Amino acid sequence: MARAADTFQGEREPGIQRGRGGFMRAANDTPYITDPTGARTKPKTKADEGHVKRSPYGSPSGAGKLIENTYNLQKWGERMTVTGIGVQLALIADCAVLATMERDTPEWREAADRVVVAAKGAAKSMLAADRGTHAHALTEDNDEERDWIVRAEAGEILDVPTEAQRGLVEAWQEMLVRDGLEILAVEASCVDDRWRLAGTLDRIARTTKPLTFVLHGGEQRVIPAGTVLVLDVKSGKCTKRRDGTIMYWAGYAVQIASYAQSVPYDTEAETRGEWPWPISQEHAVIAHLDVLGAIDGRPTCELVYVDLVAGREHGGECVQVAKAWADRRDVFSVAQVVDDAEGITTTTEIEPQSSPVLPATEAEEAPAAATVVEPQPAEPEVATSPAADGSVELFECDQPDEGGPADEAAVAALTQRFLALPEAIRKGWWSDLTTQAQTGVRGRGRVPYRLGEGKTIRRFEIARALVALAEGGVLGGVDTDFADDVLRALVATVLDVDAIWWPTTLPGQCVGMLGATEAAAFARVVDGLFSGVTTLRFRDDGRPVAHTDLAAISAA
Repeated sequence: MARAADTFQGEREPGIQRGRGGFMRAANDTPYITDPTGARTKPKTKADEGHVKRSPYGSPSGAGKLIENTYNLQKWGERMTVTGIGVQLALIADCAVLATMERDTPEWREAADRVVVAAKGAAKSMLAADRGTHAHALTEDNDEERDWIVRAEAGEILDVPTEAQRGLVEAWQEMLVRDGLEILAVEASCVDDRWRLAGTLDRIARTTKPLTFVLHGGEQRVIPAGTVLVLDVKSGKCTKRRDGTIMYWAGYAVQIASYAQSVPYDTEAETRGEWPWPISQEHAVIAHLDVLGAIDGRPTCELVYVDLVAGREHGGECVQVAKAWADRRDVFSVAQVVDDAEGITTTTEIEPQSSPVLPATEAEEAPAAATVVEPQPAEPEVATSPAADGSVELFECDQPDEGGPADEAAVAALTQRFLALPEAIRKGWWSDLTTQAQTGVRGRGRVPYRLGEGKTIRRFEIARALVALAEGGVLGGVDTDFADDVLRALVATVLDVDAIWWPTTLPGQCVGMLGATEAAAFARVVDGLFSGVTTLRFRDDGRPVAHTDLAAISAA
């Protein structure tokens, strides 16, 4: 039975449970792995020591798909789904019901998924995958000295005769002896912190004699005797070009390169370890176990060389490029008509609405109405521009002025408002912002403002502004990208720093650059957002720009 996970600070996926491979997983099967630095959550009570934080990781096989062209596979899957509906005619009626339902509702998605699964089952589109899983299990039985015949009936159900299964086991055994491979580990759970991936590798093996492979073009690669390497098992088709090279397997090199640079992971204790042997970062092998050949009476198992240097090079590029591309905010913009010299267009503004305001503090009263327009910053040291070589520098900032202690009663009232916010906001958007300010980028630019760690005027005003944004619905429920951009725009009204809009400056750091005086002005700007004094417009490039009358806000 799967056990519920402990509540971890900042989790975005509720209901983390023990899942496939023994890993803690979210409902969408994403593995959640403990922080490699051992960072812990903040204790909730004196007796509580906190918990090691978990973070979502990807899968090595998924990273491999980034480099593959899956168009043909996708089209094949679509065709098999349609074929399955023809095989199981009752599904036609289910499709007719789907057509009457409102699209993209949870009920529609669930019903559609049931039809797809049933259709694929009828067309046996998952048969090859199920046979592959069974073939893996046969080799595991052999390597762990279990009697494979116990599972022979399951193979028969998949239309793999018992004799064909026997042939697969014998072909596996012959390969191990012929190529001199000693199995050291079977189905080992591991994590790759470099690429943030987690999964289960098939085998770790040691070569007992040199293995020589002839590459395309005649070059030879020799794996020396005594080399410990990753041995992956594949049972699908091995399609070869006319020159003998293999097609459609590019992603496997990325997957196996990730396994090779991983460390063992105890899924029960959720702790990392060290392999008792040095894993080769240069060589790996795939054992291709031909299931279809075995069914036809020709069982084979041949080794395929994997160049890990190439797999790691291109795999790293895939992971980095995919992450960088997902983080880009300057690729698309809605075309609008420019109506002023600044290139700013009028758009639908946030509807003014009431927002509870706490009693004024000394920090709010300090700036005079006529002099608030340009609040004096606490002289943060910020890099002024991207580097000359085109790379973006990371901003550095001294700890801003905290401004003295905040009013205890006001802090208590604000705490109650914070606790009344939806959990998704408190443990999602809010937690992300405060963590970004605390950790900075690569350990630089630390500008923390968690109110629980110091009840100062600066931290109180920042928290008051963020609570008001959340209460006012500016977050839009889940659109955190919109909320982050609005946050930057609001900060920019009181702090004129180029780094606010740099991709390498996180939203939480933008807020953290505010000193006590700027934080008080920032909170009033947010109040003005709900009274109509502060308005939001958008430039042609999609960047939001906040306009406010600071004098009017101060006088309010």
